[in-house]
Amino acid sequence: MSDEVEVVEVEIVDPVKYELSKERGASITDAFNPSAIARNELMVDYAKIIKMDETEEQSKLAGDLLKKFVPVRTGMKRIHSAQKELFLRGGQFCDAYLRAEVAPILVAEAALKDIKTREWRKEALRIKQLQNDRAELLAPYVEDAHERDLAKFEADEFDALLAMKKKEHEDKIAAEKKVEDDRIAKEKAEAEENERIRKENARLEAEAKEREAKAKAEQIEREKAEAERIAKEAAERAAIEAEREKERKEAQDKLDAAEAERKRVEAEVKAKEEAEAKERADELARAKNKENKARVHNEIIDGIVSALQADRGLTEADARRMGKDIVIAIVKGNIKNVSISY
Repeated sequence: MSDEVEVVEVEIVDPVKYELSKERGASITDAFNPSAIARNELMVDYAKIIKMDETEEQSKLAGDLLKKFVPVRTGMKRIHSAQKELFLRGGQFCDAYLRAEVAPILVAEAALKDIKTREWRKEALRIKQLQNDRAELLAPYVEDAHERDLAKFEADEFDALLAMKKKEHEDKIAAEKKVEDDRIAKEKAEAEENERIRKENARLEAEAKEREAKAKAEQIEREKAEAERIAKEAAERAAIEAEREKERKEAQDKLDAAEAERKRVEAEVKAKEEAEAKERADELARAKNKENKARVHNEIIDGIVSALQADRGLTEADARRMGKDIVIAIVKGNIKNVSISY
């Protein structure tokens, strides 16, 4: 129900107080009678409205009645202007009469405006509360919930918006979780692959060492066979030489001149054979020296590879290239105070 509102009674204005006869006063008041009757009818409605509970119906009725009061009040002012022109005293009377007649309307208008304003304030508070409530519901899912105009949506529209933003938020969280799970799975797969590569490298290194040992044994066997072949050939040549010596001795007595020539020829042949034998021996020595150097170089490179992989984490290929470069630099004398012992 409305707060206590003043209902103003119409004041009776006496024309004698303004030095007018009752007849003259009556001629003026009669001009206001139609408007006064209309006002009194509206005041009946006003008295009902101010006693109603504060509802939307009261607010609507107050607005409608407020609009009806306006033409009555402005009509009285026009009558007042017309009557005031008749004479000054009449004008003063008209002023007093207007104030008296309009006073209830002004009070009623103020009260009705207050009713209407009160309804507007209630609606503004409702909208503000609705905005805050919806912002709190939406805030977990968007950063700008309190900056958005959420009160403008109908209930089903806001429910749809809230459901959409909630789903988007949940989808985002799920996507981020999937990215993290994929990252962990990728790191695990990479670690497993690195371990597999390490084991494979170890296996290949072991196989390489085994091949190197086998090649070294085969080289020793070949050298042994070669030495035996050379010894056999030397023995055969010695036997042949002995036989020739015997033949020379037997023919010595028969032909000294031929023996001397034969000895000269044999000496030349022997010198040539010895030179060839020496050349073969030197060639074999050079080959053995070259193989020995290659073996020493490979052992040095293997040592450098192991050190670089352990200390710097280099791949075998990178470490081996660096090891070869270092050995070449040492052989060329580019690194001072460092040499290789073969």
